[in-house]
Amino acid sequence: MQEILNEAEKNDTWTETGLRKIASSVIKKYNLKKAPRKIHLLLYANENQIRIILIVLISLSILILVHELGHFLSAKIFGVRVHEFGFGFPPKILRKKLGEKTYSLNLLRFGGFVKIHGEDGEETQDKQSFANQSVNRRSIIVLAGVFMNILLGWLIFSADFA
Repeated sequence: MQEILNEAEKNDTWTETGLRKIASSVIKKYNLKKAPRKIHLLLYANENQIRIILIVLISLSILILVHELGHFLSAKIFGVRVHEFGFGFPPKILRKKLGEKTYSLNLLRFGGFVKIHGEDGEETQDKQSFANQSVNRRSIIVLAGVFMNILLGWLIFSADFA
């Protein structure tokens, strides 16, 4: 796959037919009977299909980011300590520590997490622990992700029909 991308860079052939030609030449060069999955996508997917796949992945990433942001913001509003806000799943690519919080960008972008102090259910006397919050506050923190998804949908449809 890397060879195909390098060849495309050299020859400036980022068009659909250009990538297919390069992929075909790599398959012939290495006597591959069956194309690897990534090359297979280049050979048989047209530009619109690739564009749609990218739009879906980006949209889902935004949805996940907004969902996790809901948990994060509601925890901060109620004074619950947040250890880490992560976009994607580890291994970590970037990590920035600001105060007690760590913000991370992880390799597997399909997902996210907010690591909240006391969410594992351990009873502590710490007032900033999730476990020591009232049932109403814990419910709001848990449901904030879903609320943010609904809010995002409402904003998108409002902007679309305005």
